[in-house]
Amino acid sequence: MDFIEQLFKVLPFLASLFWTIYLGVNVRNRDNAQKMLFLFMLVETGLFLCHAIYYNSALCTHFTAWDLLYYLCSTSVYPAYYLYVIRLTDGMKLTFKQIFLMWAPPMCMFLFVLVGYVYGWTRSKGEFLAAVIRVSQLVVVGILSFKRLYVYDMKIRNFYSSIDDKTVKSTMVISILYFIASVCSVILSVLGREWFIGSCILCVPSFVFTILTIVFGYIGSKYKFKVEQFDSDASGDGVESDIQDGQLFLSIENNMADKQLFLQQGFNINELAAAVGSNRTYVSETINAHFGRTFSDYVNHYRVEYAKNLLQAGAYTIGDIAAKAGFSSIESFRRNFRNETGLSPSQWKNDD
Repeated sequence: MDFIEQLFKVLPFLASLFWTIYLGVNVRNRDNAQKMLFLFMLVETGLFLCHAIYYNSALCTHFTAWDLLYYLCSTSVYPAYYLYVIRLTDGMKLTFKQIFLMWAPPMCMFLFVLVGYVYGWTRSKGEFLAAVIRVSQLVVVGILSFKRLYVYDMKIRNFYSSIDDKTVKSTMVISILYFIASVCSVILSVLGREWFIGSCILCVPSFVFTILTIVFGYIGSKYKFKVEQFDSDASGDGVESDIQDGQLFLSIENNMADKQLFLQQGFNINELAAAVGSNRTYVSETINAHFGRTFSDYVNHYRVEYAKNLLQAGAYTIGDIAAKAGFSSIESFRRNFRNETGLSPSQWKNDD
């Protein structure tokens, strides 16, 4: 039982260390977002290392050398995460002001604890200040990060028809879970870390953060789409248009139905805007207003309807139907088909 408890205390550290090493290998050749993910994992590794040392050692009421690293990492982990979100969703370089505002609080905390370590202050003096900083960071970074990810994801969905390798929805979901866990962590930290020494309750947050770290690292390491590519694809906004809203929607519908533009796998909203002789922004807003969906959902609706006809014909395999209907993969076809009908392609065919 003691071995299991000791293992749980170091699991988050081992998980973050794995991704730090994995991302750190050949880090210079990784894209900007993954470089920031490496930084986040590095800071998180330092934080979980301090936790492991603290919970596996005798309780000390005064500042120790490890507290310098602990308070620095605990107040740096949210800025590091926000740096990752910025680089994931924005191709622009960070300004000095942005960097200063994000890293000033942890550096101030580090200097405070350094003075406390030199003069032998009790740890309780630093706990309150650190809690205030972490709570402030948690609220600000949580709100700003979710807003950035949501806005970016909607841009992706309103530009590309195939978003499988481009959407950041998974990052949004795991980030929400991570921040919920962080809120609990901060609350427990305010109550006092020493309360968990020798308690098996510590296994719960340890297990949660281990799983979240593993999943977050996996999602981040597998995401290859670069925001610079989106900026390049989305450059130019079509032509100015004086077409009325209702007329524009009819023109969009006619072009989609008659020319079957949705059958192109790389089809994007710039191509649709060019086909109807309008502006990309107007086309996107018109689809959102009249169809109540993003551009991606709108196009995939047509693809699913086209796929239904092929399924009824019974002369094609699932892979052939996916390709002919314009889907980028069989997985994308099955997922969008289920979203539209509530059934898998094979189930729909049998029911029909």
